[in-house]
Amino acid sequence: MVFIGMAPIPPSIPIIDLQVRFALKFLSSAKKLPTKAEMLKDVRNQNERKLSIEDWREYVKQLSELAGIEPVSDVLLKIVQEDIAAIARNPNDYRKYRYIIIDDKRFRKEKYIT
Repeated sequence: MVFIGMAPIPPSIPIIDLQVRFALKFLSSAKKLPTKAEMLKDVRNQNERKLSIEDWREYVKQLSELAGIEPVSDVLLKIVQEDIAAIARNPNDYRKYRYIIIDDKRFRKEKYIT
C-alpha cells in the first residue's frame, strides 16, 4: 500500500510528484525497502516531534536520497514555501497570485486576479 499526498507539510504538486517517483522506485523493485524494524523506528521518530515548515526541505532531501531520485528543485521548494506562508497570512486571497520562474533559484509572484 502506498500513500501519496501525505507529507509533513500541506501537499503540493512538487511534493506529490516526488512521492510518486519515490514510490515507483520501490514498487518497480529498482530499490529495496528498509526492514520493517527500520521503518517502524522512523515512524516512531517522526511521531515524537512536531514538524515545522523548515523541516520539509529535509523531508524532500531524505526521500530523494533514499530512492536515488532527483530532488524537487530549489525554486519549486521556495514557491511552495511562499504559497504556504500566503495561505497562513490570508486564506481568502492567496489564489489570486501566480508564480513565474525566472531561473533555477528565483521566481516572482504577481497578482493576476483582482
